[in-house]
Amino acid sequence: MLSKGAGDWRESSYRDYPSIVGENEFIRIEIVPGRGSKVVSLQNAETGREWLFGNDREWEPLSYGMNWEDGDRSGWDEMFPTILPCAGADPGWRQASFPDHGEVWALPWESRVSPEEAQMWVEGVQVPYRLSKTYRLSGRTVELLYRLENPTPHRFTYMWAPHALLAIREGMMLAAEPHQVKIEVPFTFGNRLQLEKGFSPYPQAVTTDGAKTDLSELFADGAVHAEKYWFTQTFHEGLVTIADSQTGESLQYIVNPDEVPYLAVWVNNGALWGDYNAAIEPATAYMDSVEFATALGKAKAVEGFSSVTWSFKIRLTSRDER
Repeated sequence: MLSKGAGDWRESSYRDYPSIVGENEFIRIEIVPGRGSKVVSLQNAETGREWLFGNDREWEPLSYGMNWEDGDRSGWDEMFPTILPCAGADPGWRQASFPDHGEVWALPWESRVSPEEAQMWVEGVQVPYRLSKTYRLSGRTVELLYRLENPTPHRFTYMWAPHALLAIREGMMLAAEPHQVKIEVPFTFGNRLQLEKGFSPYPQAVTTDGAKTDLSELFADGAVHAEKYWFTQTFHEGLVTIADSQTGESLQYIVNPDEVPYLAVWVNNGALWGDYNAAIEPATAYMDSVEFATALGKAKAVEGFSSVTWSFKIRLTSRDER
């Protein structure tokens, strides 16, 4: 019988790659350390609901610096130390050239597993850093603790965000904090949204043909579109909920607003590659490029010869458990 508490962690395999599985009575999660520490499965063990988006694309080998869209375009990748390609943001690292979606999603991670937890870590390429994370299970919650170590004398400014592609379907709604009423939109497929200097109200937005659209509705049947947007206000409570009105299930992201202040949303409603998915992205910096975020004064940094940590929790609930 599976544990109700910390769960059981063990080694396994997925698509011929070594993997790590953690599970208890409520949750099952599977990670492939050798492929960017990608999370390939996040299931509600009570209902069998798979929350992550998957596809049938072949798993070609990943290479440092490749474009993310040339990979398998599925599951949950780590984006660090940027999302968009850019140069280093600090005087000591101007020579750095960070690739698309950052460095670590395309790198193999080292790993260690015990019955109580799974640990993974990776070394930087353009900048000497170590990024590590520890997974634990606690009831219906996956708990992650991230640690960034800077072994150099130079300040290092970074961006972290989880690129967890959720499989979207009818009835799925996004509930951000009540004060989130305005978004900045760097991408709207086919210029679908009507913007004023790059901004739109939220959740009720207006399309360029004058129609209203509810952006909190993650799946829109028959409407082909894709958007990336950032909430202009920082987190207050650090809670985001994705609820499925059809099944009563929900997925909650929980962060410490002091550690992870920003929130971005990516929705692909069939516009790109025919995929239907959404990524809800708590982030340590604002607007995709760490270089740009630093110029705005909206990015986190680790000082020389020091380290920083942040936490990220995911809670899965069923109809009777909220």
